[in-house]
Amino acid sequence: MAADKGETGPSAGAPRHTDRAAKHDEKRGRADARKGLPLVLRQPAAVRAGVPGTPVEPAEGIDRSTRPTNPAVEVTPFLKRLFGEREQALAELLAEHRSKEAPLFEELHVATEEHKYLLGKCEVIKARLADLSKPLTEDETTRRRGGEEKAGHSAEFVRGRRVDEWQRGISAVQEQLEALSDQAHRASVAAGRAKDRLDALRKVTHAQGLAIISYYEQRKGSYLTGLAHQHRRGPELVRALLLIDPGLPDWLSWTNEALEGA
Repeated sequence: MAADKGETGPSAGAPRHTDRAAKHDEKRGRADARKGLPLVLRQPAAVRAGVPGTPVEPAEGIDRSTRPTNPAVEVTPFLKRLFGEREQALAELLAEHRSKEAPLFEELHVATEEHKYLLGKCEVIKARLADLSKPLTEDETTRRRGGEEKAGHSAEFVRGRRVDEWQRGISAVQEQLEALSDQAHRASVAAGRAKDRLDALRKVTHAQGLAIISYYEQRKGSYLTGLAHQHRRGPELVRALLLIDPGLPDWLSWTNEALEGA
């Protein structure tokens, strides 16, 4: 999808997880495992077997207030930093999105209100045109004005003048209606363009957000690979770490509609 001028596509500036970086993150995981990180809580056999309702006791030395929602494992400093960097990158992306979104919202609001106003004026002119288009009565076609009586104009002359005035009045109102209709159409087009640019901006931001998520997921995956391979309780560790990720923020879902209400 081509982005509007001033907007960047999903790949512009997106972080890339290279093979070299993957090996480095995996090495960090192995190093942490050799240090005994993370500390995995020893679970009863029923828990390891997946029996629901079995309590898990925290190991000594673990701070309950800072533990993640998953009670089985303590997040390592590396993962905390990784999650923090990811949240910061997403926050900066959302702030940039808001700065670009605000003028587009204003543009859409102005164009929409102008369109409504012009449509209202068109309805008034249409009503006036309908009234003017009614055939003239005999009294209206023969009514004399100003000096026509003194000038002695014939009834046929006066009748022709009244009809000509009536037709010119209708033509003038028709021209006014056409001009207003054209203005209303231009306002509608402007509103449509502003809405299209808003939709395009949301799609770009959504794609960029998922690119950020993907990058940090790859980094996390490389780190956990090294951690699980080196850690003496690797299988338990992998199961426990499945629950520690904070997940997607409220404004970023797998569909870009979430941005509309963020």
